[in-house]
Amino acid sequence: MNVMLEMQNEMDMAIRDIKRLAANTARQRNVERAAPFAQNDHDALHDVLDAVASDWVGQLQEVRRNAERIEHLVIERVGKIKADVTQLFVLGAAVRSEARRGEDVNAKLLAELAKLESRN
Repeated sequence: MNVMLEMQNEMDMAIRDIKRLAANTARQRNVERAAPFAQNDHDALHDVLDAVASDWVGQLQEVRRNAERIEHLVIERVGKIKADVTQLFVLGAAVRSEARRGEDVNAKLLAELAKLESRN
């Protein structure tokens, strides 16, 4: 019976050792698979990242140039509108002045007509 227990214990230990070896072998395979990539792969990855960054920066620069063009157009158009509004203001002031002068002339004419009528 003692011999049987010893054989069972040895068998259990052998099974544990085999499981441990299998686990270590699997871990080593995973480590080999997860090993750092080659220098060429590293350089290629950097090149791709540089290309993506360059493309994005180029697009942002184009957006910036377009925004500056639009800004200049807005400023130019607002300047033209201000000039037009100023011309309308000056024209309106001239019309007002001419209307007052016309009213004054009409008032003088009426006064002169009234004088002529009173003499008759």
